[in-house]
Amino acid sequence: MPLTDKRTVCYAVLDETGTPTGEIVAAGKNITLPKVTSSAQGLRFVAPSGTVAADGTITLGTALPAVFSSGVYLWLPAGAISGGAAGWYLAVMSSTTVGVITGVGSGSAYTGATSEVTAMTVDVPTPAKGSASIIRLAHMCSSNTNSKTARFRIGGTQYMTNAINTAGHALFVAKLLVTGLGDGVVSITSENGGGSSAGGILTGVGATIIIDCTLQLATATDYLGCAPAIIQG
Repeated sequence: MPLTDKRTVCYAVLDETGTPTGEIVAAGKNITLPKVTSSAQGLRFVAPSGTVAADGTITLGTALPAVFSSGVYLWLPAGAISGGAAGWYLAVMSSTTVGVITGVGSGSAYTGATSEVTAMTVDVPTPAKGSASIIRLAHMCSSNTNSKTARFRIGGTQYMTNAINTAGHALFVAKLLVTGLGDGVVSITSENGGGSSAGGILTGVGATIIIDCTLQLATATDYLGCAPAIIQG
């Protein structure tokens, strides 16, 4: 009787610890799947204007998109925390506007930052010749016509920018494609609706490419945030 079932049995390849290596065996052939990792640097928002009380209670002037009761990193300007520099502070939120910051608050109002802020730095393994890696970053922002801008920078040079300034748009994804050309050369391109990029060719690239993911508000009462980067390749 002829065999008509064309389904293929696949086996995952595990290392000595039992962890999948990214390879599968299908029809007797090894197939390498793209490896997907996360930057795991935490959910982050450039905080809107607000106040931080002396006991560390933070009150935001604009509500975040959800209650982050397990903690969220907020970028606060210098002086929002008593004696503290501008930077990322962990806040445990009890509502979309109220939470507790680790540190002693200034007890006065602060104005949200409108300068470009580095949300996270991601190390992407340099792709081999003929292969590529993709970095994706999910963003959340205030829904209004004020500009909220996400960028990818390598060595300070901008390779992707995505500016959102349309009411009703509160979520977007920024994506960067890194393609290996061999001999320490890679190409950098992006595919972002509403975004732009000069792209570029990098030479003399080592084992990893360091990418800065930045956020910038035009209006201090808005917010702009991103989740940990997803790297595929």
